[in-house]
Amino acid sequence: MSNADPDQQRFSENLDNINRLCHHYGLDEELTRELRRYCFQTIELHYAESRASAFARLTPTLVERVTWQMNEHWIQRVPCLNYGRFVSEHERRRFLVALVLQMQPKIYAPKEVPPGKHLYFIRQGSVLYRSPGLSAVLGPGAHWGETDVLLLQPRPLHAVTGTYTHVLCVGRDQLYELGDAFPNAFRSMRTWTIFRVVWREMIATLRRSKAHERRQQRRLHALTNQKSNTNVLARPASPTSPTTGRKNSVVTFAPITEVSDASPPPAVAEAAPAPDVPAPALLGTPECPTDGSALHCQGACRPCAHVFTKGCANGVGCSFCHLCGPGELKRRQRERRVQLARQKPLEPRAEVGGSARGRRGGKRA
Repeated sequence: MSNADPDQQRFSENLDNINRLCHHYGLDEELTRELRRYCFQTIELHYAESRASAFARLTPTLVERVTWQMNEHWIQRVPCLNYGRFVSEHERRRFLVALVLQMQPKIYAPKEVPPGKHLYFIRQGSVLYRSPGLSAVLGPGAHWGETDVLLLQPRPLHAVTGTYTHVLCVGRDQLYELGDAFPNAFRSMRTWTIFRVVWREMIATLRRSKAHERRQQRRLHALTNQKSNTNVLARPASPTSPTTGRKNSVVTFAPITEVSDASPPPAVAEAAPAPDVPAPALLGTPECPTDGSALHCQGACRPCAHVFTKGCANGVGCSFCHLCGPGELKRRQRERRVQLARQKPLEPRAEVGGSARGRRGGKRA
């Protein structure tokens, strides 16, 4: 018994034609499998052709009711088609039915680029969509192309299919013809598209400004670290304690010799010549950048609190030291607090307790 389904018969004929084509031209195995996979995906197109031929025999009222019941579950979830600010519910429903009847089913193989100037609705598969301010992977129920169709200045976009993708598409000319028949619904759809584009531009602008701020902070931090390393290298080396970080003073003692009564007094050694005292550094040079840096070698300077943060505005006339490291000021303040805590006498603790009568204000008369 032969197959009574005409759609299945047309599909079998199409598959046989593909096999004969591959055998006649001797196509390689990989391309042959790709053609067969695409042929199996096109069975939905045969079903769509059968539905279109059945609709051609119905009245307009029946066509509208059948189309709405078949597509209501997915078309109601498309935001750009359901923005009802300027349109009534009856007119919006008629516009949606007319839009669905104008849509054409298409199937795209993986890594194909659908043509522009069309509004696409994904029924099955996935698409990698890129446009100014948006980059995402779209799945079933999503749509793209409204900015390219509805705006006066189309925005560049790029869409590539990731798998076998089944879509419903409508061209720009067909959509504008529907706009002439349903002006309020078309106006609502275009208003939603403009709001969406403005929102994406705002998000993209905020992201660019945040990225710019982060780059500026990293650049400022790098400059501060470079300046700090330069100042540390310019400081003269001085022995420090590995535990306390304080400067150590080296004291040398002469050897003790036994002195007897008969021995003559030891001769007084001649005074050693005074060591050469280096000349003071010139003010404004790297060795002495400010007035307060002159006592840095003696450890009697006072570190500047602004040179490593917001920068010192006093310049050469600053009375604080610019040669100390970034943490020198906090280290000295910490040592000062420790010294004050050690010098402060312990205060006697106040007595706690007492009779209830004393807490109430003394003895009762």
